[in-house]
Amino acid sequence: MMANWKTGLRAPICITWEITSSCNLACKHCLAANMVFPAGDLDFIEATELINQLAEMEVFYINIGGGEPFIRKDILAILQYVNLKGIPIQLSTNGTLIDDQLAKMLSEITDLRFQVSLDGARLETNDFIRGPGSFAGAVDAVRVLVKRGLPVSVNFVVTKDNLHELEDCYQLARQYGAKFRVTRLRPSGQARKTYDSCHLDISQYRKLYSWLLQRPDVSTGDSFFFLSVLGKPLSGMNSCGAGTMTCSVAPNGDVYPCAFLMDEEKAGSIRRKSFAEIWHRSILLNKFREKEISECEDCLQYVNCGGGCPAVSVYYSGQLFDRDPECLILP
Repeated sequence: MMANWKTGLRAPICITWEITSSCNLACKHCLAANMVFPAGDLDFIEATELINQLAEMEVFYINIGGGEPFIRKDILAILQYVNLKGIPIQLSTNGTLIDDQLAKMLSEITDLRFQVSLDGARLETNDFIRGPGSFAGAVDAVRVLVKRGLPVSVNFVVTKDNLHELEDCYQLARQYGAKFRVTRLRPSGQARKTYDSCHLDISQYRKLYSWLLQRPDVSTGDSFFFLSVLGKPLSGMNSCGAGTMTCSVAPNGDVYPCAFLMDEEKAGSIRRKSFAEIWHRSILLNKFREKEISECEDCLQYVNCGGGCPAVSVYYSGQLFDRDPECLILP
């Protein structure tokens, strides 16, 4: 699987596939909100062709999100086809469309785990961020999925609005038999409108880091690798994997280095080229593999953070490869 790091992996460890832009909620920080994807979502035939290509490349797993995946009428058929091809699936959902009957059908699909979004331990906090009814829907989805024996993580996007409920939400997830994941707010999609008032400041990041060190069972993916400069590295992916280990497929088949960069330059379209050709030959993806951030080159911590998150950089400066302005070392 490994190749020279500058050329990226032979195939991504995972892809994030935003399978539809449609959603029944309007969350304040949604990465897909207000994005228009020409030509519409991939149809079922196009979806199966993409899955075939990913299976042939031996992609380790697919993270399916949206929009809300369960709005697609063919979502079960797509999940079953991925299962047939032997690729593990993580499905991100708001949970509001999942009932016990659907959970029973989902339990018949192997190598399928769920990430249910919940941004507060209390109805008032969560529904302020995610909309009326979203708390009850998410909690009920966690309950029925766990009851059916499906692995579930509660995903918590941490902001100034809910940091005070971090521990309580962790305990709520444990109460229902779910794992817990914390995700960084990125200025993408709808979050561009609220980012300045909602993202954590340095003191709050330090508080979050201390909490995460005390909770090694909490997953963070690639959200907080930049906090490793504070001391002990956190568990999880301790670098940005965009274009090197991961990439994102938009609802219409456009390919991007990361789901949080879908309002920026694309790497290609699977409606025009194979996924393998895009992965190996895209000029944009190769820029990510060769990136160097001059402002960080003399920093001893650069090896730990890689310059931070490109989605945050481009929000502040318009440049993909500037240092993350939320750096905890440079002013």
